[in-house]
Amino acid sequence: MEVNPTIDNEVVSGLISADVTWKADRIYELAGKVVVSNGATLTIEPGAIIKGRTGTGTLASALIIARGAKINACGTADKPIIFTSVLDNI
Repeated sequence: MEVNPTIDNEVVSGLISADVTWKADRIYELAGKVVVSNGATLTIEPGAIIKGRTGTGTLASALIIARGAKINACGTADKPIIFTSVLDNI
């Protein structure tokens, strides 16, 4: 898998209250807790990279799928969906 290091991260934070798609070959940076709320669907395309910022406690990054929310995420062998840290230069 080849990743373009010049791609700017798309910073994501707060509440996702409507259906949204995180696109393939993009880097999404979690800035704190990101919550997919009841009734919303987060679709993550194969090849997307999700990076969490460093921090602990209230500064920790997390992707939270609330009760009644949905996540659709199916990576492939050639285009896996990667969850990692902002410290990883992938």
